[in-house]
Amino acid sequence: MKKGTEKLRIYSQVFGKGDLTAEHHELLESKLELARTKLQLDSLMIWGAISTKSMDRITSACSSWGIEPHLWYPVLADAPVCNTEELEVQGLSAAQDFMVSEEQLETGESFAFLCPSKALVSESLISRFLEILSGHDFRGVFLDRIRFPGPTNGFGGLFSCFCGQCSRFAGEDVLKDARERYEALFSKLGNASTPDELLVALEEGMEGLLSFYESRERLVESIVSQYSIHARSVGMSVGLDLFAPSLASLVSQDYVSLSGYTDWIKPMLYCKTFGPAGLPAELLSLANIAKPMTPRLDRRALLEGLCCFLGIDGGEPITSIDPEGLPLRNFSRQIDMILAKDLSPETDIYPGFEAVDFPPVYSINHEHLASYLRDCMTFETGGLVLSWDICKMKDETIEFVGDYIERNS
Repeated sequence: MKKGTEKLRIYSQVFGKGDLTAEHHELLESKLELARTKLQLDSLMIWGAISTKSMDRITSACSSWGIEPHLWYPVLADAPVCNTEELEVQGLSAAQDFMVSEEQLETGESFAFLCPSKALVSESLISRFLEILSGHDFRGVFLDRIRFPGPTNGFGGLFSCFCGQCSRFAGEDVLKDARERYEALFSKLGNASTPDELLVALEEGMEGLLSFYESRERLVESIVSQYSIHARSVGMSVGLDLFAPSLASLVSQDYVSLSGYTDWIKPMLYCKTFGPAGLPAELLSLANIAKPMTPRLDRRALLEGLCCFLGIDGGEPITSIDPEGLPLRNFSRQIDMILAKDLSPETDIYPGFEAVDFPPVYSINHEHLASYLRDCMTFETGGLVLSWDICKMKDETIEFVGDYIERNS
């Protein structure tokens, strides 16, 4: 947390694949110059799938502006490793019913998740991470996709993993029991006719699945531990990209246990984003998954029950979540949830919020920005992350953030 008059640390990110074009580099360098001048940008997280040549140019540009380059590494989805199909999760269903927009898929992200238990013993995955890490002048590591698939990965992704390796890790009896308990839960959902009945069915069902989800959390913790130990052994700081606390249990991210392996956490508190990790996108995807199982609930009742279960404020009318997103007050609510946890005292929280212009996933709005910034400064989080690609941020957005912080510091 921020102490006294310490400067608010400001981080951002850049996404790309392979060799970036000359135009892309020029755009990025102009954004970095503006961000360093207006924001005193502290760090840039650089996507791990960018080529060696382009990565060198970006880290050099960062150094020239006094910006710390960090490796932004996607561990369990879209890792820059070939032939990972055999490592993918195995869900209750093989359906590939991803709920991700074409616009986001066209950027080169597949969001096809690898099984953590398989990844844990894969030499090619960790070797590739270490190769990229050692090949450039990074100051830190930012670990992303350290989770199981979420609702935007559809039914087949959300209810996973049931592969042979997971059976050996958790125990065959645990996975067999989980299958049976899922079936019982799905049956109970069919009897729910009110939001309260849906809430009871979900709470009772998840309580019965506790052993299964604890085994998943241990796997995620083992992955984070493995990568964090390697990063820290070469003097790197470590940051983690985590789902908002309302969603974290769905993807088996336990803030408390994971806080022991990191210097800072970026909770993805995207109240208006219609893409993976966005609160409205994951909520609506969960509703789409649940709808065939809840024939006695209309859309409003279904969303009310799910919001109650997750601890999300759906606003009024709740059906306006699509296309308006969630009320901005969810941002402070999520921070409150994090601060109430018994995290490692050495771990800082740098909330991440959307600052890009990337329709239809999200389009920037100064009202949203002002609300996010006000909450970050009120809670004195000590830092924030302008997400999730500085090249998709308008110049006036960067200037607005800088002016707001200067006026209110």
